[in-house]
Amino acid sequence: MYKVCAAAQDVAVRHADLVPETFAVDVAAVERAVDADTRLVFLCSPGNPTARSLALADVERLAASPALRRCVVVVDEAYVDFSETPSAAPLVLRHPRLVVLHTLRRTGVSGALGAPRAETLLAGPRLLGSRARASARRSGRRRSSAT
Repeated sequence: MYKVCAAAQDVAVRHADLVPETFAVDVAAVERAVDADTRLVFLCSPGNPTARSLALADVERLAASPALRRCVVVVDEAYVDFSETPSAAPLVLRHPRLVVLHTLRRTGVSGALGAPRAETLLAGPRLLGSRARASARRSGRRRSSAT
């Protein structure tokens, strides 16, 4: 899905292979794949087709990596309910460029394509604040300020 969305926006996609023996994220490979133009790094946990969750230590290493200092690191946890590994969501409080995505489905059946669902974006206040400002600019509304 990310590749399709990137192509629709005319954005280049780079890949970093998983560690073959364990299917863990190869942090060094991700760091090597990033260049000066990279702004987003997407990680899936648990991933498809391995159903393996990312180690939270690897997510933290990537979120804190100097090589990724210009990037927002997005962890897609659409199927986290099926994993024994805890969510990366609490890490957003320590890493200002980390975003965690969750999918909420009404039916509780993740494979139900027609089921209503809602997406949740979890991030630190600085990143969410910039998202709100960008959204207000696009819609032509001014953000109200609290007194």
